[in-house]
Amino acid sequence: MAHDILQYLRALQTHGSELQRKVANFFVPYVCGTLANIIASLCIFSRQPVTQDVLNLYQRSFEWDLVSGKLKYASMLYCSGQYDQATDMLNQCESLLGPDVAHYCTCNGREYIYQPYKFIEKFLSTNKVNLLKTSSTSCLKFCIHECPCVPDHLQYEMYRTQTQMGKNERFQQHVWMDWVVIHRVPFLYYLKYLVYRQKDNLPRKLLAIFNLIDFLNKSLAQLLCEQFRGHLDTVLHVLAHCWELENRPDVAWHLYQRSIIMFPTNNMAWVHLIRLFQKYFL
Repeated sequence: MAHDILQYLRALQTHGSELQRKVANFFVPYVCGTLANIIASLCIFSRQPVTQDVLNLYQRSFEWDLVSGKLKYASMLYCSGQYDQATDMLNQCESLLGPDVAHYCTCNGREYIYQPYKFIEKFLSTNKVNLLKTSSTSCLKFCIHECPCVPDHLQYEMYRTQTQMGKNERFQQHVWMDWVVIHRVPFLYYLKYLVYRQKDNLPRKLLAIFNLIDFLNKSLAQLLCEQFRGHLDTVLHVLAHCWELENRPDVAWHLYQRSIIMFPTNNMAWVHLIRLFQKYFL
């Protein structure tokens, strides 16, 4: 389907009206990123190398917004064992996330927007489409067809609805609950932790955990002021996973419990607690 959508958008770029061409030009990079990840997932699953055509699609996806295409590319590199290349891409992404970048989430029930003062200054004097591409970033989404390009622990998030109560509380428009959805900043640091763990780089690995903790603490402070909601449950889960890998199941347990207190239903933390209990406490 992504391939068909891409073909349709490219046709509009050539033969559409002026408005259709603008819309197509805007969305083509996003579709290229999704298509690249789906094809790369097939390559990883079948243990085949990712082709140059797929790499070209990733390159085109970098134009969607500030870092989403780059982070999906970095995730693919990590999942295919290309740790040095993943490190380079993650460092590039981190260098782009300056104090003038707006962060937002449009998922139903988790809407959130943060616009720093420097972003507002740019908003008043910059082309709005260019501003979306160069100074804004939203939550990162992976569909089920992108699983091989997603770290294993995050794939659990696609199955967050486990009980009838959870099903009753879900609305049809909450399609994001069937995806992996995470804010780009914690995903960046989580990937950094996983990569540096593979590279056996203790200082960088711990720095990634501390950056995740810092993001979480700031987000919780904003939550108290009703300025942030987003996908804090998933942030808690990836941080908990880091502590699991550091052989601290007690800390992980506390983080999963905190996630459930914040989001009692449609939360994968219930399964993680059961898994931890069976592994460490039985």
